[in-house]
Amino acid sequence: LKVTLDRARMLQTPRHGDWSDQMAFCLDCPGRVVETLSSPPRARVSHGGLGTFLWNPAAITRAVSTAEPLPFEEQHGPIVVGDEVLLCASQDQVVPLQVGHGGWSTRMAHCLGRYGRVATLNNRGDVRLDMPGCGAFLWNPA
Repeated sequence: LKVTLDRARMLQTPRHGDWSDQMAFCLDCPGRVVETLSSPPRARVSHGGLGTFLWNPAAITRAVSTAEPLPFEEQHGPIVVGDEVLLCASQDQVVPLQVGHGGWSTRMAHCLGRYGRVATLNNRGDVRLDMPGCGAFLWNPA
């Protein structure tokens, strides 16, 4: 995104997801379009650790289709903020993987075999997932 701060604020009407002050940090950073929406047209763009935001397409000044990882993806692989992921259904497999990755909570068992959305990635590669009806938990990406 290479638009001025004032122009970006002006473009982010409530119809397009409104403006968040955190979006200002994303104006000079590449992002990955993870979803396109219509009525009105909007693009959900992941900016790694900076967050995922809905942008007015007029604020996106250049789009390149590439399989090459962006700088924030190199450390964490192909998973990006905003992705929907399916958790393993086997508690016997998951519990040992959680050692050193946020630990295990019995409440996490309700999430197994279900879809969640990637909320954040930390510097160890752990993934915080928002799980509908279960809450948010830190998971080992393995």
